Amino acid sequence: MVIVSDEAKAGIGVSVPFPNRRGKPEASTSLVVALASHAMVTGEVVRLGGASRLGMK
Repeated sequence: MVIVSDEAKAGIGVSVPFPNRRGKPEASTSLVVALASHAMVTGEVVRLGGASRLGMK
């Protein structure tokens, strides 16, 4: 398991264009529940990137 330092987390949060913060796990969880419970949603891809893309390793 990779542990990310608080300094690195802060840097990621500042670099996100919108909203200018790191995401909260509750927001992602509620999205997953909504998509899973809706009968008409199939095969969707939802990016949770805050309008940014992290570079490839």
